[in-house]
Amino acid sequence: ISPSPYSSDIIDSDTYNGYTYFISKTQNQIFKVMSNRITPWIKQSGIDLSSAVSISIDGSLYVLKSDGTIFKLTGGRLKNTLKISAKNPNKIYTRTEIDRLIILDPPEKKIITITKKGELVSQIKSNKFNDLKDVYIDAATNSMYVLNGNKVYRIDS
Repeated sequence: ISPSPYSSDIIDSDTYNGYTYFISKTQNQIFKVMSNRITPWIKQSGIDLSSAVSISIDGSLYVLKSDGTIFKLTGGRLKNTLKISAKNPNKIYTRTEIDRLIILDPPEKKIITITKKGELVSQIKSNKFNDLKDVYIDAATNSMYVLNGNKVYRIDS
């Protein structure tokens, strides 16, 4: 086993249709891993990933930046830019079977839910959210599982 030449600056990854995608800040690129081959995925210039913190994929690829900007990319090209009010978000989550984006904002101790067009759906704020790390939606039960520190909270909607 040998490390990828990009392994020192990978900030997040996600999988879709059997492929893994990861962000390299220093390369300012999203790479697609397929059959032991790593290829650049972004096909246009001018997309700044220097403050990217997280990605999630539902067919389109969403990139969350630390200032609350969200890039929606399809086929390696920028399709839309959304902006949320967040202090320092660290995680974005979506899947094909859910119709929204979930964003964690640890400094504000909140979970933000927006539509894929950027409209606010809800915000859940709690003092218990003192170390928000990850989120998952079970589409079958419409339950949200939130990793906070070493505890998992289930939130039913």
